[in-house]
Amino acid sequence: MKCSNPDCGKKGIPHYANFCPDCGTIISANVDTSNKKEVSSTQISKYEEFQILPSNTIIDDNPIIINKPKKFNGCSIIFILMFIGIIITVIVLNNNETSDDDSSLINIDDNIENSKTPIDEKTATYLSVSNDNLISDSEGGVYEININTDGNWEISTGTASWGHISKEDGSLTLTIDKNASNSSRSDYFVVKAGNYEKQINITQYANTKPSASIENIWMEYNIYKNGYLGMNIHVKFNVYNMNGKTIYGYAYFYHSDNTTPLHDANGNNLKFYNYGISNYDQCIFNDLTIFVPYFGLNMGYGTGSVTLSFDISIVDASGNQYARKDNFQFIYTQ
Repeated sequence: MKCSNPDCGKKGIPHYANFCPDCGTIISANVDTSNKKEVSSTQISKYEEFQILPSNTIIDDNPIIINKPKKFNGCSIIFILMFIGIIITVIVLNNNETSDDDSSLINIDDNIENSKTPIDEKTATYLSVSNDNLISDSEGGVYEININTDGNWEISTGTASWGHISKEDGSLTLTIDKNASNSSRSDYFVVKAGNYEKQINITQYANTKPSASIENIWMEYNIYKNGYLGMNIHVKFNVYNMNGKTIYGYAYFYHSDNTTPLHDANGNNLKFYNYGISNYDQCIFNDLTIFVPYFGLNMGYGTGSVTLSFDISIVDASGNQYARKDNFQFIYTQ
């Protein structure tokens, strides 16, 4: 089909077109409406997007063609607003990240500065000790060990409860408790400097000497024994290396000053005792009871109430004393 506008005269226009694609002249009169073909929405939109101005706006005998305003539905508006919102969010996040990046750079610098090793903290290149095999008798004692290294050192592994370590600049002091048992014991501790370690072994000999220790003393008043009124003194104590030997517990009596003695009939320091036999090298006497009759205190009649005291001594059959505790006060009332 050909355009009916003599100034245009475009040829090859489809027979179903309503406008000339070049000049926009209406050519629908040439269309056969009795046998009209269906035109797709894509083809129609191709021609509907142009709008022809009125004839009085023609300049230089050529019609001015402008784009037909686009229509925006609700979905398009929402999409545009969302797109703007996304752009704003991205801008804000970029600003925040820039601020965070600045602070993180400062933190990194601080960490680098703080992680610098002080000049005086040298890494050790050697380590030696003056004694790495310490031997002690049963009495224990205090021992000094010199540490030789060019770096910082520490005690990386400590001792058992019977050993005590104090650290100095170039040495350490080891204090060993007394070994009261009849068995030897051993332990060790470790000194570390950098990647170097030194193990110091400790051996303590068994206690082979007879000894004793008093754990507790308590009293029980107004007790009858063999028809006499008096009091019981209870003693709990341990003995070591006295297997098979007879052990005595003595109570020596004094006035309240715990210095002036009470006297027996012969004028000697008044005392009462009891005894037992040790059946082991390390034997515990849980309750050695010493009965003291009140009349045996020799206080005489009309004394009233007075404060007296006593001491407890643990001895063997030969009179050798192994433990003693003094000045236990009580009130005697006649």
